[in-house]
Amino acid sequence: MNMEKHTTGFCVALIALSVHAVNLNIYVVDEAGHPVTNAVLELATEADRMGRLVDSPRMRYETWSVDEGGHVKGNFTCYSSFMHMTTKAPGFYDEYERIKFKTDGDSFFFGAHIAEKRRDIKVVLRRKVNPIPMWSYSGGWPEVKMPSTKGRFGFDMVERDWVAPHGNGHVADFFIEYEELIEGENKSYSATIDFPNKYDGAYKKRKHASYSFKSDYRADEAVCYKQRFSLYSFKKSGLEYSVDSFVTKDEYLVLRTRSRVDAEGNLLGAHYSKIYGPIYTAKRFSFRTFVFNPNENDTNLEFDPERNLLSKRKKRQMGGGEP
Repeated sequence: MNMEKHTTGFCVALIALSVHAVNLNIYVVDEAGHPVTNAVLELATEADRMGRLVDSPRMRYETWSVDEGGHVKGNFTCYSSFMHMTTKAPGFYDEYERIKFKTDGDSFFFGAHIAEKRRDIKVVLRRKVNPIPMWSYSGGWPEVKMPSTKGRFGFDMVERDWVAPHGNGHVADFFIEYEELIEGENKSYSATIDFPNKYDGAYKKRKHASYSFKSDYRADEAVCYKQRFSLYSFKKSGLEYSVDSFVTKDEYLVLRTRSRVDAEGNLLGAHYSKIYGPIYTAKRFSFRTFVFNPNENDTNLEFDPERNLLSKRKKRQMGGGEP
């Protein structure tokens, strides 16, 4: 008897016991609730853990298209309790969701046993209205180091750097007043942000649920733009510590900077931008991503990642950021 073939057949039989088909009923709409008729869904299931013992792929993929009503139905066979779903349509931002199915324990040899047989899923796509070229930087790498342990430092959003003499920046969109104290195990970091011009300032919003485009399309000119507020603080004494972040990972900041006024003090022009949280300052000024609109008096916050105004060198160094 060929033991290798016998073992492989036995493993395949065990894997079959842990495979479950879930009936999916998916409805794709835009933000107004209208069906998106040209949407395509890319579905993927993680491989069963038994797949490591046999010659089988780690993932299995399917592509589904919606009908004229924005619906698609079908059975999707799952090798684990998770499914990855990416929804795409021309003129819309992509949406992604990692869907976890309910389980009632593991099947034989650790394969997930899915309890639910049907799942209704509604996908909301956000339209691409007017994405334009902007300056956009990712905050992950390289991080912006604080110039020193104490001081007030101007930050240039176009250059993504501190203004002279602390960096290569030319225009201070805002200032960060920073103080860092470290004494043995006791540490504290604090930062306050303020703006140099009369109509400069910022307001905070909660991120949209969208996977790809998480902000409003435009900055709100009618809201109150705060000119000074505590941006971040961290205190640690022994085992006790406290953190206060003005902009968390679920929020973003909308800014109006470089404002100009006429002889009577009325607003003539300004630039609008956004910074995705979390924002914190502890030895470094860190953020998720920011985008800066180069067009004066244009409140558009919709950035086109394919047309970043960064030089090719800076794109390689600092990434392209988010829409």
